[in-house]
Amino acid sequence: MMEATSPQSVRDEEVPALIDRLSQSDSPLPSRMIAVMLQISLGMRTGDRGRLHSALTQLQKAAADGEFADGSQALWLHGTLSMLLMLAGETGGSLLDTEAAEDLLEGLPAVPADGDGGAMRVLADCMRVQLRLRKLQETRDLAATDQLIDELHDFDTGPLIEAGMPGVLGYTLGYAYLSRAYLSGSRADMHQAVVHMRDAVESLGGLAAFETLSDVNAAPVHGLAALLGSDPEELRQGLLRTRSVLGKPGVTFDFEVKTRVSLAIGLEILHLRTGDPDLMDEGVTELETACRLLPPEGAPDAQSVYWLYASRLADRAAARPGTAQAAEDLPAAVRAARQSLRAVADEVLLQLGVRHGLSVARRGADHGCTAASWALAAGRVDEAIDCLEAGRSLVLAAAAESRSVTDRLEALGATGLAARWRDAAASATPGVGAPLSVEAVFAAGMEGPRLPGDVRRQALDLLRTDAWQGGEPTPAERVAALRDGLTRADVDALVHLLPGGGTDDGAVLLVTPEGSARSVPLSALSAEGRAPLAAFLAAEAERKRVDADAGSSPQEARRAEARWREALDEVCVWAGEVLTPVLDTLDVWPRALAESGLADASAGDGRDVRPVRLVLVPCGSLGAAPWPSALLRPPEGLGGPGTVRAFEVSVITHAASGQEFLRASARTRMRPAERPALAFHGDDLLAWAEEEIALLHEVYYPHAEVYRDQDAPATPGTVLSLLGGRAESAASLVHLSCHGIAGPDPTTSALRLAPSRPGGSTGEDGPGDDEPLTLAVLLETPHDGEAYRSRGPLVVCGACETDLTTRDHDEALTLTSVLVHRLAADAVGTRWGVDDDESEILMLVLHDRLAAGAAPPDALRAAQRWMLADPGRRPPVRALERVRARRWNRDFRHTDVWAAFVHHGNPSGGTPQ
Repeated sequence: MMEATSPQSVRDEEVPALIDRLSQSDSPLPSRMIAVMLQISLGMRTGDRGRLHSALTQLQKAAADGEFADGSQALWLHGTLSMLLMLAGETGGSLLDTEAAEDLLEGLPAVPADGDGGAMRVLADCMRVQLRLRKLQETRDLAATDQLIDELHDFDTGPLIEAGMPGVLGYTLGYAYLSRAYLSGSRADMHQAVVHMRDAVESLGGLAAFETLSDVNAAPVHGLAALLGSDPEELRQGLLRTRSVLGKPGVTFDFEVKTRVSLAIGLEILHLRTGDPDLMDEGVTELETACRLLPPEGAPDAQSVYWLYASRLADRAAARPGTAQAAEDLPAAVRAARQSLRAVADEVLLQLGVRHGLSVARRGADHGCTAASWALAAGRVDEAIDCLEAGRSLVLAAAAESRSVTDRLEALGATGLAARWRDAAASATPGVGAPLSVEAVFAAGMEGPRLPGDVRRQALDLLRTDAWQGGEPTPAERVAALRDGLTRADVDALVHLLPGGGTDDGAVLLVTPEGSARSVPLSALSAEGRAPLAAFLAAEAERKRVDADAGSSPQEARRAEARWREALDEVCVWAGEVLTPVLDTLDVWPRALAESGLADASAGDGRDVRPVRLVLVPCGSLGAAPWPSALLRPPEGLGGPGTVRAFEVSVITHAASGQEFLRASARTRMRPAERPALAFHGDDLLAWAEEEIALLHEVYYPHAEVYRDQDAPATPGTVLSLLGGRAESAASLVHLSCHGIAGPDPTTSALRLAPSRPGGSTGEDGPGDDEPLTLAVLLETPHDGEAYRSRGPLVVCGACETDLTTRDHDEALTLTSVLVHRLAADAVGTRWGVDDDESEILMLVLHDRLAAGAAPPDALRAAQRWMLADPGRRPPVRALERVRARRWNRDFRHTDVWAAFVHHGNPSGGTPQ
């Protein structure tokens, strides 16, 4: 047992024989379980998941033989198996392993009446609380954090004191208060965290492994105290204590990496307190060493280690501007940041499902934007674009790569692994169903029990090895691929919109079919310059809050609506300050004004009357702005108006990333009238939307499949089948008229459709009149046919908020972006709730232009321009002949409907094939 708690108490060469002796079938249960603890300890120290597999197999066999029958033994089994699964998640596994551990910890058996097993119960409860706190940091749930802190204070410390481990509870309390400080920003919470962690560091004695961990944490814990005003000399002593463990036997496989990161954190804080520049250099050196120690195949904490190193290099460059050191540090910071972003992408791909993938992607939130700003400061535009691309849409990118995994595994001869990957992807939906049990973990496959994350870990290790042999594209090669895509799609520019951090300006990054990528710095994209966008988002949140509050008065609703409309006008002016320089830099104003008819054709060159086409990739919260409605100011002297909306002079398409643009633009459109499907589900608030479906059927799509509540209901299953049919029978157009919601978490954004079962919903909201088709289900549900087939339909979402995300903006996970990612060539969605009376008019004009042969982005633009035009100057629309004139023959310029709709997908003006 000493070897498990005091590494290398037994010589390395003797450990396997010792485990073999203890593991004999005729050995008593305590001996075999010591062997299990040895296997787990070795797995933690070496990163060898095979050791964890051996421990899992031994536990399964003993459980199958009924050897964990009494209460204390069952409690020990639950606790040990939970610890094994947690370690599996931290040694190259996935969140499936960690979530399995959490399920087991939530179902811990009670402590037996004789009290035996109390220490294991408290240890297991501390593990459970720590896992729960991680999730609460994501959801920012302060009330639930307080409940966990209260629970920890109520724990019985007696069993831990008897076991010589009182510091475990102190550390957990410190971590809980640190989590609370992260959410509250409270100095008092930080102080409580320091008090409990310092006590834990001093009390984790007795066992060599705990003493070592205590020493490793001395520097960061004393660093926290120093930030609160303690004597820097205490931090110096903490640094000496942490440094003393270097060269000692490691407790974990990444022990030295963690130790050097702890030293770097302590050194950075000491530098902040003393101003000694040598301390900054020492911290950078420690992190450089830590990065060199990371294995080339990756490690669970690789992304955070690389990112910390990149940040310190950038900080040093900023502290020493104009020096040779700064000239070296900034490009090095960009290289380290790109390694961090690659590590995050690898971890996202390792996860199963959009919820787990998004959880991991959040660890790199905003890192792509920050790294891009460093690259621009170093004068490297291609690398800036590469950083933005590497930090965006990681969940969509992982879904794209995941669907090709089985084919790639089979090409490498790993047919069995390919089959297991396919089965796991088809049957497993994280977070759905009953909590995992001990029996479920022990359920044996052909080769015995497996850890939940095994399949994806093994597959990705094999594919990564194969990928290394082919090399990785350079930033210049990636930008060249984007340039080629723009040429094929006849697009003028791919435009990344980069927000500035702190007091720095933001920038517009332009990739065009010819020439080098360019950067245009803009003060309007600085934090201060983005104030109109912040005000618009706040007004939108307030409008939604008032609308959802049944107790709100009509006056409150009117005031909230008025403030929102004022904020919308102001954000459109601000957006114009961003996009006007784009058209200036591209030098397309004469052509844009001539093509749009807003200036004499002689203002152009007389030959090129193609519309200006832009693909926008807004980063961060910029993705929430209504860019097509931006109010631009053309140059004087061209004969145009003083201001124009962006959609008046250009065709604008949104893309989650440059890679998503390439996927969508490579997909050929289907003719909308080839096999159209029209779906309606709603209530009295969508009366005009139901008429919309009827008019589209009568006027433009007489052979359409129509789904309505009274006929064939538009259920989630029905819509999924329309969106996922085989290439030869897929719907060519799917028009959805229903309610939509942008959830607080992107995975919960949904279309509200008809219930699958008579009598109400089967969804999470319980019985009701509708059932959600969530973004997560839309992205994860397997579909027939090749995942990225060459032809795709047009999907029109007349629903509210189908192109809105309220957080995780750089993931760009909206219903419309997922629809394009899944199979659509084009998708149209909305940024906010719209009046279905006015949206019906816009939808009828949109389909009229489609029927005339316009491509979807051009048809949307035409419909928006129609709404903005003087009633006497609008072209005729066939469907409107059946609508009372007073509904459409009026001024729509002061409404918000035309500004709400955006296009995703193929930006070209090519006609359907």
